[in-house]
Amino acid sequence: MSTLMRRNSGLEAPCVEESFGPDRTTMILPLTKIGLNEANPEANEANPEANSPLWVRIVEELRANPKATQIGLATKLGVSRATVQRAMNALAKEGRIKRQGGTRGRWVVNE
Repeated sequence: MSTLMRRNSGLEAPCVEESFGPDRTTMILPLTKIGLNEANPEANEANPEANSPLWVRIVEELRANPKATQIGLATKLGVSRATVQRAMNALAKEGRIKRQGGTRGRWVVNE
């Protein structure tokens, strides 16, 4: 996983543990999510993605450019369009963003 992909995924840097055996080498790369709400742990349990770096960055981008597209956001954030679509659907379901107009409309951030 490249540094850029790891940074955009909300994962900490991997810590490599190696073990060697007579016929194989095992490498363990534990990946843990970052970006949890430390001030309100109950919010993390209710919605673990609510404070993820991806969600925060999508909201920031939509504030700066309400006419942003999912493909444009995906390119800028270094993730797939499907990942952006899932995050935006979840944000819309929570009422944090809303689409005004059709395909040529704009995004409204409700925060």
